[in-house]
Amino acid sequence: MNDATDLLSRKLDALLTGQAEAASRLDGIEDALRSVVATVAGIVPILGTHREMLQRILEAAAGEDAGGSELAEALRQVEVALTAMTDAQARTTQALSDLPEAVEEAAARGARQAMSREPAR
Repeated sequence: MNDATDLLSRKLDALLTGQAEAASRLDGIEDALRSVVATVAGIVPILGTHREMLQRILEAAAGEDAGGSELAEALRQVEVALTAMTDAQARTTQALSDLPEAVEEAAARGARQAMSREPAR
């Protein structure tokens, strides 16, 4: 083999090694993402149920005491906290939905970097 062929062969070997390593890391990330998405998907209905129940309690407590009892105020604070949790869950869902594209872009960037590197001699 001449030097140019040897260099190309080493570059190809380095690229294939990098691709195999990246594929392995992506498999691990994909498994982790599936777990996260499944967990978040399980939390969403629970949060919705809690929110509905607390809303009913708040309405009942507010109806009993128009002057604003301590219970009604505590329930209003719980409602504020639940709203914040719901908003955080929505942001988490959005971030998770953007994640596959971000991982794909990172993998492509890594492959381009691996291809552009010259292997050590």
